Amino acid sequence: MTFLKISIPVYKTDKWDRLDQDGKIEISSEVDALTDGYESLKIQIDSLLAELNCQTRLAENCHNLELQIDEKARALKHLTRDFDRLTALDDNLKLF
Repeated sequence: MTFLKISIPVYKTDKWDRLDQDGKIEISSEVDALTDGYESLKIQIDSLLAELNCQTRLAENCHNLELQIDEKARALKHLTRDFDRLTALDDNLKLF
């Protein structure tokens, strides 16, 4: 028998759509095999997170990456617009 304890920080979305740490979920159990015990505890943690409407740290990382993607997409849009303007200006200069 092996004693297995899993502790996961829990995050909730605030009214400004930011993730703030709200607490921890801890589950422990005595298991026969480490891999089987981990799988069953992971299922329990996922169901607890769903009941509490919480997210894990992976959700925070995903949220941050989505914000970075949005920021880079806006920067790319501005650069493309500037490039198009410069191309038009270059074409006009070639005519003169």
